[in-house]
Amino acid sequence: MGRPRAPVPEFDDQRPWGAYPPSAGIAAALALSHRMPAALSALTKLLRRPVKYGWATPLDLEVWGLKLRLLPRGNMSEQKLYTSPKLFDRDEFALLAQRLKPGGVFVDVGANAGIYSFWAHRCMQGQGRIVAVEPDPEMRRRLSFNLHSNGITAVDLCPVALSDHEGTAELQVNPRQRGQNTLDLGEAQRAGGARESLTVPLTTLLALLQCKGVAKVDVLKIDIEGHEPPVLRHFLTHAPESMWPGAVISEFKDQTAADILGLFAERGYRRRETTKLNFILERG
Repeated sequence: MGRPRAPVPEFDDQRPWGAYPPSAGIAAALALSHRMPAALSALTKLLRRPVKYGWATPLDLEVWGLKLRLLPRGNMSEQKLYTSPKLFDRDEFALLAQRLKPGGVFVDVGANAGIYSFWAHRCMQGQGRIVAVEPDPEMRRRLSFNLHSNGITAVDLCPVALSDHEGTAELQVNPRQRGQNTLDLGEAQRAGGARESLTVPLTTLLALLQCKGVAKVDVLKIDIEGHEPPVLRHFLTHAPESMWPGAVISEFKDQTAADILGLFAERGYRRRETTKLNFILERG
């Protein structure tokens, strides 16, 4: 028998940041975990166990100088962030640090808890533009709270899903692991979990950027659980080259990898790196 699954706590967006401090023991364990080198990363999972399996409320922590409210479970990205922020997608974040300067533009498709958007904000020293796309109202609620808690106004949070046409679609939500939310029914079935279907507005990446007056993109990150190909194919086919991003971080699955690489190779992008979850691609 495995460990019983603890319920996912409710995210409180009413009480101010600081209302849910960690206990002294949890704070000490997480402080140690945050200092853990990559070679000892397996130990970070042990250090977070009391939080992941035993903590019953949100957790208010300072990460990267930001005041963030995170849930102990229900979203793998939040778990990875409170466990070991310096190990979070290190190669991807290195690209953002290299490419994003003050005045830059970052597009975050599938923003989730906003971790990439927060890092991009840090890279641009609060002097850049961020378009964050997140169709799940629960994740937007969490992200909005954390943006407000830090006085960040440069993130344009868009309540839509993206595809290759406009209209509406059914978002397959996994309440116990919201990082697995997807428009792709096949991917939802492969990933498993009890799903809730949520009707969400749908548009294309090109239409969204035109609506927002975005003429250039320094870095595009797209992580939408198997629905990347139709979004990227429509954008790269219909957008002027001047709008193509200088660099792309794209999640891939076994069934989407070849399609994604082909789309970008045909347009002169080179694969800089393949990480555990993502392709990192650059123009030229």
